[in-house]
Amino acid sequence: RSPRELGRLLSHADIRVRMEAQWALAAKGAESLPVFDIATRSNGLERLHAVWGLGQLVPTAPKSLELLRGLTRAKDSEVRAQVAKMLGERGNVSDAESLKRMLGDPNPRVTFFAAQALRRVGSVKEVDAVLHALRGKAASDPFLRHALATTLSVIAPASNLESLARDPSQQIRLAAVLALRRNSSEGVAAFLGDKDDCVRVEAARAIYDQPVEASLAALAELMVPPGAPAGLEKRIQAARYRLGGQSNAERLLNAALDPMASETSRVQALTLLRQWQPQDGRDAFLGRWWPVTGERDGAAVTTLLRSKLAVLLEDQAPGVVDAAVELAGTYMDASCSSKLRVLFSDTTRSGASRALILNVLSKLKTEGFSELLHAALKDKNKELSSSAAKLVAKLPATEALELSARMFDSGSVGDAQSAVQTLVQIKNAKADALLEEWMGKLLSGNVAPGVQLDLLEAASKRATAVMKAKIKEFEGSRRSDDALAPWRECLEGGDAKNGLVLFREKDEVGCYRCHKAAGGGGDVGPAMDKIASKHDREYLLRSIVFPNAEYAVGYETVLLKLSDNSMAAGMLAKEDDKQVELLTPGTTQRQRIPKHKITGRDRLPSPMPEGLAQLLTKRELRDIVAFLASQR
Repeated sequence: RSPRELGRLLSHADIRVRMEAQWALAAKGAESLPVFDIATRSNGLERLHAVWGLGQLVPTAPKSLELLRGLTRAKDSEVRAQVAKMLGERGNVSDAESLKRMLGDPNPRVTFFAAQALRRVGSVKEVDAVLHALRGKAASDPFLRHALATTLSVIAPASNLESLARDPSQQIRLAAVLALRRNSSEGVAAFLGDKDDCVRVEAARAIYDQPVEASLAALAELMVPPGAPAGLEKRIQAARYRLGGQSNAERLLNAALDPMASETSRVQALTLLRQWQPQDGRDAFLGRWWPVTGERDGAAVTTLLRSKLAVLLEDQAPGVVDAAVELAGTYMDASCSSKLRVLFSDTTRSGASRALILNVLSKLKTEGFSELLHAALKDKNKELSSSAAKLVAKLPATEALELSARMFDSGSVGDAQSAVQTLVQIKNAKADALLEEWMGKLLSGNVAPGVQLDLLEAASKRATAVMKAKIKEFEGSRRSDDALAPWRECLEGGDAKNGLVLFREKDEVGCYRCHKAAGGGGDVGPAMDKIASKHDREYLLRSIVFPNAEYAVGYETVLLKLSDNSMAAGMLAKEDDKQVELLTPGTTQRQRIPKHKITGRDRLPSPMPEGLAQLLTKRELRDIVAFLASQR
């Protein structure tokens, strides 16, 4: 096509045609300049394609750069914005002066693109102009502030940025912090004492989150002012933890003891002391991989806590008390046992708190723990009693076995599951005999469905001939005409909370990628957020194990052969006597096909693949079923 024909296509309604025309004109070189020049003076979209095309021509047709420069004062603000973008991409330092002027343009898009362009062609000479723009309209526009701060990070020396800590404008100081952060400059520490909360928080974020390790000490030494923002307070604590040492451990302990500090901050300080000797390389605050270097003296923390732990256990803030209880368990401070017993006996405390105390008392092997455990097992609070059931194995073996037998025979499903887990931990002849007795009850059909999987798993961990024989007998008793027979024990007794975690995070099965549940997920498959109000557990289990056995309404995938020998495929969204409506997966596109044109029809496999049950353990499968069964 000729340049003139291609020029007319620059105003086509379809962007694909416009882009092809632009590229074809750019490929023709200098002969396209008159076409682009005329198009820049139009009112339609062709003016923008002309600007972009001129930018493409700069390497082969230098005159195009002159045309672009002439458009920096165009009446059309979007033309000016795109010209600024093109001048930046061409990278000619001689355009810095024009771009500096464009920072003052009344249109914010022009300022935005001029700032981005100066990042490529600007120098320290343009710093004042960038600062002037920041004092103006950028004050209320975060996009402009970002563009200008990014440019400062490239063209302004660190010393210039650090000196802005004394500037009266909050926007200037904030932009300076953001620029210093991008360069990981330790000069950002100069802003930690800023009078503005927002600037101080951003300085702390720059130092800890970037990180700027050379400035961590300045952050750790900062005194937390009353009413400080949480973002600042948390990073000060985290910096103290990361640097370690006696002085920082003392700072954390003092923060935990400060009644004027927020409960959240005090709990964080105690949590960091509990993790003083990290188990892996993840950062205790951000959670990313950032290993702590150097030795961490846990004995020093133990010495510090010895005189203060009792005080913390008497605190009025429940969160602080719970964090102190965990500390006592971590550092095995048995001197607090009597105080912990008193706290446990306080029935006004939450079940979760008393369960935590009971667990720590079991670690400390507190005298009289057996009586406390028996009291917890009888407590009306389900959270406490269920937690206590998991600690039965801490009792002397004979007592634990007797209690487990009672829990299995007359307790709840949760109690029976805990009883089975207790037997897993106790390895002696009496435990084996009791487990064999329970397997006998399973074979005779006298074990609750929610306990069967636990019992089978426990039995499989015993290598005795009797146990192997009982397992074999149970497997042989499964009905051959029941397709779900190998998974029946996964119907009841699962942990719905763990099921949610598996649904969201187990990549091997990818439930969350295709199904919505618990406030998120994909939309390729049917939503699960109310699935239990429509279907029972058996349907849920069958849908996972045999995804092609039954389709949810609106999700059957079909392949249609049409009278013109073409094919149509998609999800069957709707069907009546006259037509079939297909939905293309992952889109909103629908095909409406008259039935008289359909000559053949096949059902395609479900997008949910077969074999998911093999990617999950039976316990995981049971937990996912429990989670889905909770979605009403």
